[in-house]
Amino acid sequence: MGTANSTLLRWAGAHADVVGLTGFGRTLADGHAHDVRWRADQIDAQLAQVAAGAAGRAERPRWRPWSSRWR
Repeated sequence: MGTANSTLLRWAGAHADVVGLTGFGRTLADGHAHDVRWRADQIDAQLAQVAAGAAGRAERPRWRPWSSRWR
């Protein structure tokens, strides 16, 4: 699942085994391209949302650097 939505990032922290960030922001007017969210403060904010969702879990999710293909 891909999202930059804070509610879904928290959900991923609570339920996912592996979490990866794509850096995609809002979908632009063409319906395909996206804003980019790769500034350090934007990444930190997304990771904080996932960590908040994972609070209280016995085993926290692993971070997966984004790749265009899973190996």
